Amino acid sequence: MLKKNLILLIFFLGSTLYAIIPEIENIDIYSDKVGSFLDFDLDYYQRKASLEYRIGNYEDAAKIFLFCARHNIYDIVSIYNLSCCYGLLGKDTLAARFLERAVRAGFNDLELINQDPDFDLVKESEVFNLSLNRVNYMIKRDRDLEGNILFIDAVKIFKCRIQLPQNYSESKEYTLMIGLHGFSSNADDFIKLWDNFNNPNFIYVALTAPYQFLSRDILCYSWNLMITDNHPLIDVSTEFSENYIIDAIENIKRNFNISKVCLFGFSQGGFLAYSTAIKNPDLIDGIICVGATLDSGWIGEEYLKGGNSVKIFISHGTEDRSVSIEEAIKSKEILEHYGYEVDFFEYSGGHRIQTQEGFDKMVDWIRNTI
Repeated sequence: MLKKNLILLIFFLGSTLYAIIPEIENIDIYSDKVGSFLDFDLDYYQRKASLEYRIGNYEDAAKIFLFCARHNIYDIVSIYNLSCCYGLLGKDTLAARFLERAVRAGFNDLELINQDPDFDLVKESEVFNLSLNRVNYMIKRDRDLEGNILFIDAVKIFKCRIQLPQNYSESKEYTLMIGLHGFSSNADDFIKLWDNFNNPNFIYVALTAPYQFLSRDILCYSWNLMITDNHPLIDVSTEFSENYIIDAIENIKRNFNISKVCLFGFSQGGFLAYSTAIKNPDLIDGIICVGATLDSGWIGEEYLKGGNSVKIFISHGTEDRSVSIEEAIKSKEILEHYGYEVDFFEYSGGHRIQTQEGFDKMVDWIRNTI
């Protein structure tokens, strides 16, 4: 009897859920356009929304963030950014509603929520303050239940991808190129760039960054814990990644006949290429950085002065809105100030891996400079 009642209850709940979503009835499962929502590049729309937000087009930004959240209800960043847009537009009820939705979805940066200037226009509102008090209680309650955090570093096995040049011979020496992908990517994607190299005479190894996180239910990777907003932890995790890259090079050199080493980094991977190579000029001979910027403050003047034997190739898109071309030029100027030999190639395009011309220049640069 209990089993029968349970079945009836499930049927009733299922019918109720179906009834409150009437658009389900209008889905044409045989349409030529069925499932087209799966083809949207949500990363593009998130970048577009962020751009509209940065230039003050908060209504347009809100529309695009809503589009992103509709296609991924777990996109806590878009949901929180919606709250910010409504706050900047002075819409206290909507700002409060989306703030609570963001926290229920998993957004828990309490310090940011309480200090975010995007809420200045609504922070005196009674409705917004009620929501602010609720989310403070929710996040603090969860933190109390979770206990304190302790971080421990430990040995872990990482997968890398490797491509060998045509007619590879164990008796010959080769330049080693270590590929460092951008934020959220992985070695499986970065190794595919091998097809863009024209008759390469080097060994190409793509590493996967060590820190995992989920984005739209996809497993992504980062070279540091920048997603935590915990600056001491970001610094420590970055140092661990630098050590991981060095360990990978030494491991590969034990298995292959390597003469020279070059780091090839894109975006966040380019930042790691700069810092790792400049701090280890006795081990790394060159750097190729695409869509990246040099953080001289992180590296430190002592290392910048001592690492100028490392040769550097910078490649950057003129329409890059994630890392501006001006930042790349500034990086070049800083490096040249410290005596580095820098080659600079700019191409028409945004924040992406460069054109075929750029790949050809990289191969020539490795042959002639490294």
